[in-house]
Amino acid sequence: MQVVYISKYAAYPPYGYETRQVYISRSLVQRGMDVTLYTSTSNHILSQRVSAKVETVDGIKVHWISTLSYTKPYGLKRVLSWLHFEWRLRKELRKVSLTDTDIVFLVFGMEYTLKTSLGVNSFLRLEIFGQQY
Repeated sequence: MQVVYISKYAAYPPYGYETRQVYISRSLVQRGMDVTLYTSTSNHILSQRVSAKVETVDGIKVHWISTLSYTKPYGLKRVLSWLHFEWRLRKELRKVSLTDTDIVFLVFGMEYTLKTSLGVNSFLRLEIFGQQY
């Protein structure tokens, strides 16, 4: 089963503490699924800067997407970085085929991008304890 997990705010050692996105992805890999995680090189969870790259960690194929850098977890730069991530992600996903993807996890509001630009009509929004992730 092919799973794509999209979250701007993911991290794992040595770049920062392990986030739920990595924990969930690792659990899916342990259950035999092929997981690809798209995340940002700039977020307030990271303890060090990450360069844009693709690497495999614990069976998870991680795509680090270069985005506008910010340091404070609030303010205009964070909003601009979020929009930059969505724009760069759209360009990145156009390079790959999602036709074999069974599940797309979204952690923020990219429904419009997925439906209009990429032709993905079915996706899963993760909701835990009444909060959408």
